[in-house]
Amino acid sequence: MSAPERTSSDHPRRPRGWNAPQAWEESARVRRERKIANEPWGSLGVPDSRLSRLAGEIEAQLALEFDTSKPLWRDKVRSAAELMALGRRARALLGRDPKVTLRQVTASTLAADRLLASVAKNGGRAADRPASPADLLARVHAELRGDGAPR
Repeated sequence: MSAPERTSSDHPRRPRGWNAPQAWEESARVRRERKIANEPWGSLGVPDSRLSRLAGEIEAQLALEFDTSKPLWRDKVRSAAELMALGRRARALLGRDPKVTLRQVTASTLAADRLLASVAKNGGRAADRPASPADLLARVHAELRGDGAPR
């Protein structure tokens, strides 16, 4: 009597043999890539992903409000748009994904705001530094007096 043939379901799940660690790592890498590809938001590195499209939309909106004539400002606006998109993704996954926290949402939003603080608004001066308290006080006094002082 001969032994019955082994079917594919009888094979062990984990590879065996001289290249078992390499085969296991390759299969783990494939599983990670498939998991990332199946995630509904995707990643910023994939131009067709939902996250990249959202970052592009936010960047287009910010480009209307901020001056992107200088390369450094353009890069800051792009980075801020990516951070805002990551914040929106985190906000959408807040109750469903246990790894997403409220801190991630607020940190990405604040980082984006901090980046945009150093970019000039369209039609305005560069906001490299916020106005000093004395400037703000003088502006408030001028408005209270009704002076036609420029803002």
